[in-house]
Amino acid sequence: MSRVTRIGVLVVFGLTAGLAGANKLRTVKEIMGKLNKGPNALTPTLKRGLQKDQPDWTQIQAQSKEYATLSAELGKLNPPRGDKASWDKLVKEYAEAAKSLETASEKKDKDAALAAHAKLNKACSACHKAHKPQ
Repeated sequence: MSRVTRIGVLVVFGLTAGLAGANKLRTVKEIMGKLNKGPNALTPTLKRGLQKDQPDWTQIQAQSKEYATLSAELGKLNPPRGDKASWDKLVKEYAEAAKSLETASEKKDKDAALAAHAKLNKACSACHKAHKPQ
């Protein structure tokens, strides 16, 4: 096999492996970690950014878009505990609040973004009571 052919095979293999990994769903734990674990998670970072007199809308828009994407992924997963119908309902409400946050940030509407962020926190509590493992 020539050197060019070997390199081509390796490139194709690498791309295929990368695409297969890209389609893998994250776990509930991974998503919740990215959203809430630690001071640099999306939830506290967005709250700090929105509380500023002059929010950095470029950063907030990117973060809220990621938040909406991650929260939508939860709907594709099974609950770690509890009833699937309850999970679907609560995750849908959570994803809708995240989408509201994204929409408000696109419009640079600080009050609406803060309201959506507060709604996310309320949705978190309801879901955790029913579905968070002990």
